Amino acid sequence: MAWTTVTHSCGHADRHQLYGRGRDRDWRAERLAEEPCDACRRAEFEAKNADAAAANAAAGLPPLTGSEKQILWAESIRLLKIDQAHRAMIGALSTLELQMLFGDEVDPEDPAIGIVVDALRAVTSARWWIDRRDLKVSCLLAELAKGLTPPPAATPAPEIGADAIAEATLRPETERTPIPVELRIIRDRIEARLPEKRDDFRELVKALRYTWSGEAWARTITARSGPIDDRLVELGNRLLSAGFIVRVHDAELRRRIVADLIGMGLDDLEVSKNLGMDADEVLRLKQNTGIAELFRDHVWSTAWEPGRDA
Repeated sequence: MAWTTVTHSCGHADRHQLYGRGRDRDWRAERLAEEPCDACRRAEFEAKNADAAAANAAAGLPPLTGSEKQILWAESIRLLKIDQAHRAMIGALSTLELQMLFGDEVDPEDPAIGIVVDALRAVTSARWWIDRRDLKVSCLLAELAKGLTPPPAATPAPEIGADAIAEATLRPETERTPIPVELRIIRDRIEARLPEKRDDFRELVKALRYTWSGEAWARTITARSGPIDDRLVELGNRLLSAGFIVRVHDAELRRRIVADLIGMGLDDLEVSKNLGMDADEVLRLKQNTGIAELFRDHVWSTAWEPGRDA
């Protein structure tokens, strides 16, 4: 045993009591010289935790409870775990990161995961966070999920008739899956919902800058993105081209998807073949719009001339 003065990487010198043989003490002194001194390490730790506390407060997280030291330490742990859960929900983690952080305990694309993440954000016990600092975020979510009571049943939406569902569905010539992708616009956001996990679907929507919201693949449309209707039509055509069934309840948006196919030079029969529709259905969609552009190549009966009153 001997007292040794070590100059640390921060430039401060400290006395340390080292044990063992001479070469063991020398090796330990060299390692200590590569690290900051205790005072600088504590200051760095406190600054990191203070930054985490400020970030958590800015994110609207509730204050933690516990001793002053517990709270300071727990802020960094909370910031890290919630950030990991959020990044998984929006699809910002690689496959390897997902496996390391989630394993098989929790599916980050489960529509119910958003409820559990909200519960994670609501935990205010500093000791709870400290005790679980070495656990994967999936273990924390699985633990909280067990204690959640089922949410009250939502008011059922009005039933949509089978005829309306069939009319809203556009089918590709060759289908990858019999389950349709439902597209809808909610304020400034487009949502795409496919109730099955498929890597080909995920890669397609991610390429178009859609992210997982916890319930659906979504994209917020800004002024720089162009009209929101254009972006939905673009997504609809990309999905159809890739072999996915598309369901769009808005008749005008369906008409525009068909119009885009016609704009590609396809005639009514080719469009109906691509979408799995009767030619009469394609014609009805065109008639409902009242736009003459869609009829420019239509062969009219000789019994009627455009512009002449009956």
